Amino acid sequence: MTSPEHRGKEIKALAVVFSTAFILRLMPELWEPSFPVGYDIPFYAIGASHFVEEGPLRMLVSPFLMSSILWAFYIMGLNLYIVLKIFAPVLYGFMMASFYTFLRRALDWGVERSTFCATICALQPMALRISWDLLKMELGLAVLFFFLANFRKWERENKWALISFSELLTVFSHQLPAILMFMFLAYELNKRRAPRAKILISALPAALVFSLYLLSFTGVITPPSPPQHRSILWLKTPYNRALFPRNYFLEKPFRSGNWADVALYVPLTFLTCFALLLVFAPLGLRSHGFLDIMSIWLVIASFSVIACPWAYPFVHFFRWMLMMVFPLAIYATDGAFNLAKHVGRREVLETFLILNTMIGIGYANGFPYAHVIPPVMEPYMPDRMTYSTIELSALDDCKACICWLNSHAENNSVLVVEHRFLAWAILWLDERISIAAYEVDVPLDDVELWSVISAYEHIYVIWYSYQIPNWRNLKSLKLFNSDDIAIYEIVMEG
Repeated sequence: MTSPEHRGKEIKALAVVFSTAFILRLMPELWEPSFPVGYDIPFYAIGASHFVEEGPLRMLVSPFLMSSILWAFYIMGLNLYIVLKIFAPVLYGFMMASFYTFLRRALDWGVERSTFCATICALQPMALRISWDLLKMELGLAVLFFFLANFRKWERENKWALISFSELLTVFSHQLPAILMFMFLAYELNKRRAPRAKILISALPAALVFSLYLLSFTGVITPPSPPQHRSILWLKTPYNRALFPRNYFLEKPFRSGNWADVALYVPLTFLTCFALLLVFAPLGLRSHGFLDIMSIWLVIASFSVIACPWAYPFVHFFRWMLMMVFPLAIYATDGAFNLAKHVGRREVLETFLILNTMIGIGYANGFPYAHVIPPVMEPYMPDRMTYSTIELSALDDCKACICWLNSHAENNSVLVVEHRFLAWAILWLDERISIAAYEVDVPLDDVELWSVISAYEHIYVIWYSYQIPNWRNLKSLKLFNSDDIAIYEIVMEG
């Protein structure tokens, strides 16, 4: 029987972990009152507002739990952009509280060590990067850690329906945490000779749903097309890519590069992003059961891109690398406690915590001293969290430009947008003006414009006011600008 004093201590520790993560993730949101931070965040809002239009068949071939949660807020009449400014910090707190529960129950750590580890993890730029805009993966990790923390307890209590439901929730959240969950189940099956039937039966619904995801991802089955709530023409470029297998030579860090660039980039990214944890992690390496299996897989999935960058099969190497923050935080915490015990000084723990706090707060708020991410890594790892698809300070300028175009655009017009401006064009642009989009960071001369030139009489572009967007044999005329953002019209030269 747990004593009231012990329960109170547990609740206090959970509150510390949750509030630390919540406040840290809330900090970048306070820099801009009207718009949430995070590159994909506006697309979450757009997708959720049209969630029911997707239909059940499309929901079955992609994780839908996050969209359904946001849709519930949408039908209440709430502004999803404001909802996301609060929801994202709450979700980060939930993920870290779930991670704390995993440390307490699955690893059987004490309250102090678990609180320290979860706090250190919450302060990591890589964990904050997950919360920046990978909300589906973040939700999946939160559900996964809670499942791993309670699996053996539920098994002893014969709560197989709850186990099966938690497995389904993980799959409905995101594919990558679901893969880790199936690895855990395989690990449990391998450990015991019998009985295995209940584990297999409980996992069957989740496995069936995940198999549909896998068939869709690999192109074996073609899912229904998403609803077209706004017609968007995607312009061709030499860098249009398939999701499976993934060719990294079509992506910005490696375009016009070679294998050696990838072989250097991946380990340097790992060392840069986990520098503080790697100081202590080697001192805490020891067996942690399934955690070791998970760590080995995350290393393989992250670094195997070096072997086949032109045909990488595991979705995205950097997303696997992001999840390495959790095992590394565990090993680093063990290492810090071991060192403090060896030298007999708790100042080791205090110093480790202070350094991580400085980096975490600096990264969350975009303070210059915390800009430790080299520009070459920014396509995957932004150098700060105070950023949306464009600078937060430029969003009002972007809105002013689009509103101006709504009033001044001619008939038979199209607005050409890079992906960074797409969500805002969908949100604010009058529907009588068409949208033509192209991928982010593609050189303008590599964007095929002739499809819109032949179809539309007036071609407008939204871009930065200090960079005139010129295509070969075409000229850009600035029509309007609001500080850093401007509207241009594209005309034939001569």
